[in-house]
Amino acid sequence: SDLSHRPFYPALIIFSLWNFSPGTQTVLQYYLADSHNASSMQWGAYNAIESLAFAPTLALFGYLCTRYPLRRLLWIATFIGVPQMVPLLFIRSAGDALIAAVPIGLMGGMAEAAYMALIMRSCPVGLLGGAIMLSSSLEMLVSRLGNIWGTLVYSEYGFKWCALASILLYSLIIPILQFVPSRVVEEADC
Repeated sequence: SDLSHRPFYPALIIFSLWNFSPGTQTVLQYYLADSHNASSMQWGAYNAIESLAFAPTLALFGYLCTRYPLRRLLWIATFIGVPQMVPLLFIRSAGDALIAAVPIGLMGGMAEAAYMALIMRSCPVGLLGGAIMLSSSLEMLVSRLGNIWGTLVYSEYGFKWCALASILLYSLIIPILQFVPSRVVEEADC
């Protein structure tokens, strides 16, 4: 049965940990508005800058994935991605958040690409479309659950603990990488 396809489970766990992130979305918007008087326009600018900053490292992954095995790129992307929320711990204004959006996006781009590549390589043969739909649905579900949990943590303890929780969750990806089968990640893309 395709549900017993074991290589897919570590990939889904990694993808879920990456997307749960309780320090982003609504929590980050509340934090920027409450603590730094960020306007709706600044929140929109933050999101646009972060999204645009993903592009260079996404493109870099596209270049590197044809030259290096996915295993190496997963490790590099994870170590770069784990501290993604750290710049937000040092901002003092909404303007600082706009500047922080650049390294945050750059750190996240390669990880996003690497984890999606892992999903695609790990899925059962002939079910790539289903795997992409499942991972997209899972991304929506876990990000919304992270949003709910993050909002509860934020209202009780503040943004710092939400950011630290995100970093901790990202760091849990490191031991899960050990369970990714070598045959899935030992070669570069063609």
